[in-house]
Amino acid sequence: GGRLKFSINQPETATSGMNQSVRLGNRSVSDLLLDPRSPERLRDMHDLAALGKEMRHFKTPAKQIIDGGADSVVVELVDGRILKITDRPWTPEWGQRTVWTPDGYRRFDAKIIGKPTTIETPDGEAKYFIQERVRTPVDISQLQPFAAMLEADGKFKFWDNDFDWHGARQLGYVDLPGAKRGIVLIDYDAVRPPHLVPKQTENAGSWWPQRYLADLSPRQNGRNR
Repeated sequence: GGRLKFSINQPETATSGMNQSVRLGNRSVSDLLLDPRSPERLRDMHDLAALGKEMRHFKTPAKQIIDGGADSVVVELVDGRILKITDRPWTPEWGQRTVWTPDGYRRFDAKIIGKPTTIETPDGEAKYFIQERVRTPVDISQLQPFAAMLEADGKFKFWDNDFDWHGARQLGYVDLPGAKRGIVLIDYDAVRPPHLVPKQTENAGSWWPQRYLADLSPRQNGRNR
């Protein structure tokens, strides 16, 4: 004799225990990663099967895989947030690094929302985190000023420019106060302290497939060799 009501918003009149969430046609992150068609969305190979098994606990449904580069798999969640999963060695400062400019300190990393979470895969540790949403790609004319800003400070170098895209995939636009637009780094490992930049970058091309070999964990290193 009662009525059942569906709403995309939290009902104001419902008391505790009288409402629950249901999934309407969206898949979990795990299901999306385990889909046999998902590797077609990647530019670089990742063990999606292993990642999918370890992400079964993640509850927010996924909308689509946006990209999969050398560093991470990027997933758009149904709530609009951006989930990144990376098997790169993790640096705690990522997401909050700054440089000095004539206008004061400026954060150049895209924000990480919450805390990164570690998962274990057969090839070693991986991390996933929520990153602030940005608009990509960045116009090529904006890349040199970004690199010059880092060079002027001296603590970091924009070393990994993805050759064909000249870094346009590693950066994104964010909205700033006063209707202004800023640029942030979304591929954190594309900027490193100068002493950690591989010397091979001076000779772009043939070294590219092996660019991260020295960074891999022992299990990954043995498998790739």
